[in-house]
Amino acid sequence: MLVVKVTKEDIENGRPGSTCSCPVALAIDRATDGIWEVFNKAAENDGGCHIILPSKAIAFIRKFDATGEGEPFEFTVEP
Repeated sequence: MLVVKVTKEDIENGRPGSTCSCPVALAIDRATDGIWEVFNKAAENDGGCHIILPSKAIAFIRKFDATGEGEPFEFTVEP
């Protein structure tokens, strides 16, 4: 199990609407040394290493994309 911590810095540096630079993507990149990618559509699976996000992270992304705001949080995933 992998614990991903989205920090204040991730939120400040994240870009709404960006799959590679949203706070969750930045946190996953840091937590996995860049080995894993955010993955939420089966059709996009290219055989690489992907993480299917829990609903808590998806809800954060939706709010961040709409408002550009969010609070630090953490979530766990099964890599």
